Amino acid sequence: MRDRVTQTHLHAHGIEARLAPDPAVMAAALFGGRIRTRAGQAPLQAISNAFAQGYAAVQFDASFGDDATLDILARELSRVVKEQRLGIVLFRAGAAPWHDDLAIYARLKQRMLANVLLFDSLDIWDICALIAASRIYIGSSLHGRIVAMAFARPRINVVHGDEKRQPPKQAAFAATWEPDGIAATTTIEEVAQATSAALNLPDALLRHTADDLVRRYRTAFATSPP
Repeated sequence: MRDRVTQTHLHAHGIEARLAPDPAVMAAALFGGRIRTRAGQAPLQAISNAFAQGYAAVQFDASFGDDATLDILARELSRVVKEQRLGIVLFRAGAAPWHDDLAIYARLKQRMLANVLLFDSLDIWDICALIAASRIYIGSSLHGRIVAMAFARPRINVVHGDEKRQPPKQAAFAATWEPDGIAATTTIEEVAQATSAALNLPDALLRHTADDLVRRYRTAFATSPP
């Protein structure tokens, strides 16, 4: 079981489940070489060339696709470009119905004047390389966050305002495995502020968290019943 909230719900129904990090925390430990090599190849190399000072890997699902929400996201991401001197790379963490939608990303791009690229690859190695080589991951995907965690990248999950009252899976996972100093989620209205805070986190804290998750996963795997 990957978070304490779900574990508690299961226990309440008489189901015993051991706590262990999501297997994706092993992405860097098991596949770091392959992923970093991929980041230096097409189509990733073109992104690095376009944004010499780095970029934010940005992703969100179709529930953020209404015009009012896109207006706010455009405002906040434009602030990130200006204040942090970062490019914005919009990518899909998945393409199932109501997951991520390139057409919605294109509508967001139209609202921003510059420094935005659409990344259309759905190859899992490309997606991991994009996150691993980014300055920060910003998005709604839990596994986007976990890959960022594995590569010790700053990260912030974007949630709807009503989800702040009932913590979503992203917050539950972060509360279980991340130090208190690393924020879990933000609403769309506070993306720029949350990005600034995440980028100011000490590299040593991010690296320690990544290494600790690898240790915890290996311990849980080694002691799992056959």
